[in-house]
Amino acid sequence: MKIKYNLMTILSLVLVINLLTFSYSSSLTRKNKKAKDDSSSSSSSSSSSSTSSSSSSVVVSSSSVVTSSSSSSEVKVVKPERKKTQEERYWEQYYVKTHGENCSSEEMIKSIMKKLGIDPVTGRKYRKGHHSGPFAWVKNWGFGQVAYLFDYLDVIIRKSVLKEFAEILKTFRGYPSVDNTYKDPFDINQVVSTTLPVSKQNSLKTIIKKFKYYIEKNEKGIYEKSVNAVQIHKGLVKLKWKYHYHDDFAAKFVTKYDMNFDGRLSPRELILGSIYENKMKLGDDDCKHCYEKIVERLDAIFDYIDCSRSGALSSEDLWNGLPKLRRMTNKHNLFHLASVATIRTAVTNEFILKNSKTISAKVTKSEFRFGVLLGIWDRQTDDFGIINDDKRNLKKLRWDDTEVIDKIAMNYVKHKLVANANRPNSFSK
Repeated sequence: MKIKYNLMTILSLVLVINLLTFSYSSSLTRKNKKAKDDSSSSSSSSSSSSTSSSSSSVVVSSSSVVTSSSSSSEVKVVKPERKKTQEERYWEQYYVKTHGENCSSEEMIKSIMKKLGIDPVTGRKYRKGHHSGPFAWVKNWGFGQVAYLFDYLDVIIRKSVLKEFAEILKTFRGYPSVDNTYKDPFDINQVVSTTLPVSKQNSLKTIIKKFKYYIEKNEKGIYEKSVNAVQIHKGLVKLKWKYHYHDDFAAKFVTKYDMNFDGRLSPRELILGSIYENKMKLGDDDCKHCYEKIVERLDAIFDYIDCSRSGALSSEDLWNGLPKLRRMTNKHNLFHLASVATIRTAVTNEFILKNSKTISAKVTKSEFRFGVLLGIWDRQTDDFGIINDDKRNLKKLRWDDTEVIDKIAMNYVKHKLVANANRPNSFSK
């Protein structure tokens, strides 16, 4: 389940990290000072011993000074101070901390955050074992520069994709949540009854009630809208999504896509599973609800652009081929200012970067299908259901009120025209 942090918890964490960093820096400073004192004392000892040949002998080398005393068994080696590099002098000039103090404190903060179960990169809570963060493989497939591409494709493909999303959700919700032949492995009462003796089961009733109250309060209705492992078990078999017969495949499916850790799959999590789990079977007839009709349309777009029949598309291929689509509207056309606003070439490039796995800087047909479906999933679903409007995809931030003008591209063109107008004519005398 999601872990909720209040302001006091966050402030406390920051305070602890700052205190530990300060104490660690102070410790380093004391050690450095002690080392300097030892160095100076040993140097003075060396000079005094050189005046008295009867009490000590001095051996001088190019790298160190070794002092041997007849009255003492101690041997001290004093290394001359190393000459600082140019880079170290720049560090002293530009930074308030030494390089060692800075890197040590950064590593210590990261270590503390990992022990607290927080990803140092994202700042999000994650379970033990997810060393790179929770669900690091889940990307922003529909946002960033690539959002303009999905704005452009929405009028062609989005409606049919969302209809399929709704059908999948309806199918799984239609299965019974209780089955005598398969018990929900994530049900709290089931876990307690199978792992604890009867004497201890009763004492946990209050804890179970509090746990359920916590879920209902923090998930705000998501728990009730989600499907459990029993429904998942039935659906995987009926729809032929089951690929592992030797273990509890339903439990594995829930664990793989349960991003809020509540033991169920919300609409967003379930739809992600429907795409990701079936990525090698998208469009297959023997796999039900595997986006057969949608894949036919995506393949037609891909094949039209793939003039060389190489089976892979580059960013340039997409940029040159997608403007030829018959969209029947001027809204959200990222190619409208393409001839003067070259900044939008980053759109197709980002789609390639996010989805290319097989061939460097290109997407195969299966990767193209996969990328489009995941992008629409990212923009049009949340934990409560399927979103049929634009409240999540943020189109209003990118387009003007008419939904025709790309705001940023238009500003780019205006600034470019002003810059060209102010540029002096190099041919004028």
